Amino acid sequence: SGGIAAMKSSNPKDTIYVGSVGAAGNGGDVTVSVGAPVTVTGAGSVGIVALSAGGTATSDQSGIVTVNVNANVTASGENGRGLLVSSDSYKNQSTGDVIINIAQGATVATGANGAETIGVLAGGSSSALTNSGTITSGNASSYAVRIDSANTFVIQNLGTITGSILGTSVVEGGSEGIFDFFNYGRLNSGSEITLGGNVSSFVSYGTIAPGGTCVIASTTISAPINIYLQSTSTYEADFDPWLRATCCRLSRTWCRARLLSLARSARTSCSPIPATRSAPARPISSTARRPSTRLC
Repeated sequence: SGGIAAMKSSNPKDTIYVGSVGAAGNGGDVTVSVGAPVTVTGAGSVGIVALSAGGTATSDQSGIVTVNVNANVTASGENGRGLLVSSDSYKNQSTGDVIINIAQGATVATGANGAETIGVLAGGSSSALTNSGTITSGNASSYAVRIDSANTFVIQNLGTITGSILGTSVVEGGSEGIFDFFNYGRLNSGSEITLGGNVSSFVSYGTIAPGGTCVIASTTISAPINIYLQSTSTYEADFDPWLRATCCRLSRTWCRARLLSLARSARTSCSPIPATRSAPARPISSTARRPSTRLC
């Protein structure tokens, strides 16, 4: 098959290119199912690569790329990636979908110096990432999920995602990338959740915990159209350094009881958080503060 696409890294040597540099031809459908653990350790190594690239003729097309992860995939090396998936056609003229499914009990992870844990290049208008397992970025400066696309891409989290998320909208072939993120599980968000394009949205029905449990951190969520925190959504914050450290050592039940005691002694009233928020780049922070003046 023909065509070429690239996902840049901070180190040019670790920039990923896919395709065959402009030759003609169609890219066929690709299906990868991971049924046993995969571990890679080398610099720039990738656990699973699945791609289909269309050529430069007007009739050339790329195929549907499906990746089903039913076992752990770990890339611990510098600038390593867990999954790199792509379906791309010349000038986005006929691009197949990218479908990624992470099963319950399966983990895709990168190390402390890794690149994005899951990287996606392009994909058709019905592309989707559905996580029922765990996606973890060990590098605070990188991303758990990074997608570059000129079409609609849906991300559904029913499990746990730890790290930042980046959706970069590409304009190609008269189409522009749109990202719709739905959080039904647990999102241990990194420093940013950025969904590019003009009509992308972020919706949470589950838990948002900046930095994860027992971490004081902040997250900036940016989506151009809407940021929705539904009535079932929970915002989990660590706001007291001493209590945070104690929670890491003792049971969460003790911590909840302690928080309730502090709330009663503080005698503060808290306004409910609105269920709907529609402003872009709204920071959500768990910056440390004492509970003696306000608990929420």
